[in-house]
Amino acid sequence: MPYVVNITPFQAQATEQKFYNGHLYDCIFIKASFKLTHNGQLLPLTKQAPFIVNDVYEKAEHAHFSDHPALAYPSDILPYKPATDVLVIGHAKPAANTPTERWIARLKIADHLDKVIQITGPRHWEHTLLGGWQLTDIQPASAVNLSYSNTYGGGSQHERLKERDLYLPNPFGRGFLGPDQPDTSLQYPAPQLLQAQDIDPVWGKPGQPASFSPLDGLQAERLQYAGTYDQQWQDQVAPNIPLDMDLAFWNTAPADQLARPWLLGGERVYTLGLFPTEDGQLSFSLPEYDVLVVPVKNGQPSEAYSMNLDTVVLDLDQRHVTVRWCTLVSQTHGFDEYQTVAYPGKANRATLPGHTETSSS
Repeated sequence: MPYVVNITPFQAQATEQKFYNGHLYDCIFIKASFKLTHNGQLLPLTKQAPFIVNDVYEKAEHAHFSDHPALAYPSDILPYKPATDVLVIGHAKPAANTPTERWIARLKIADHLDKVIQITGPRHWEHTLLGGWQLTDIQPASAVNLSYSNTYGGGSQHERLKERDLYLPNPFGRGFLGPDQPDTSLQYPAPQLLQAQDIDPVWGKPGQPASFSPLDGLQAERLQYAGTYDQQWQDQVAPNIPLDMDLAFWNTAPADQLARPWLLGGERVYTLGLFPTEDGQLSFSLPEYDVLVVPVKNGQPSEAYSMNLDTVVLDLDQRHVTVRWCTLVSQTHGFDEYQTVAYPGKANRATLPGHTETSSS
């Protein structure tokens, strides 16, 4: 396990990871957590949040896909991300905390991304003798979970062995029953997270998932990058990652919430329909730090490696903003330890050991 000397006010951790052909890399991470104030300021938490090692899933009783609930929070130690994940988790709330039937939620970060979805209160499909399956009226909501269990998707409640049994873009959602015959004596919950242009979901008509939360590795948008795990992989490549795996698999944000190649810090974030401010709007700037790793070999510091800001998580319930910086260093360099440093703003790197900056290698 790589040895880290953390000289930052944040959390630091390192792991080793085999990449293609078993090439070993040291993966160094910095995780920083901030409180988001009501006037849009970010204050570092006195007690920094620890690393979440394993994926965190929703409680099973709230899941439609009982064998594997929706992903609530992805691991903080995914080895590498070729773009910045921008995620929003928790419950969106309408303006002024006023229970509302329907509202728009928007997430915008400078010129990097601009995403809008529609949120509604709960409603159901119920079967009527003359009208068939009809939507009930929307009940006003004071908060709606941004989980993939609240948007279009789902699957059979009996057997999930074939593709037709699941809605592959989102097996955790609602509205898709697969080959199951609906029970006319039951009510079925309708999606509450919709595409911005959607009007109302229609029984039996395919929809599109809409959420700001993380994608599970089983969802088609991520699964397409996982690579091939077949007998040839088992015989010739395992336990290394498949040669056809795309490292984009480790990005957990939907494609329209990725900033490529990475955010730098300091970007302005605009939100609408997520926080219960009087007008539903709240803006803030991402933390801006120069975060570096100084490798040490035989007691001698080497050139500093810059770290990529590859994760931003906005937790609506905690009012926390969490960011992660990451870099990779090949073990062929034989470094003994890594010193992590973080300077507010853009530091004068001429004072750092080695005097020059290198990219991940």
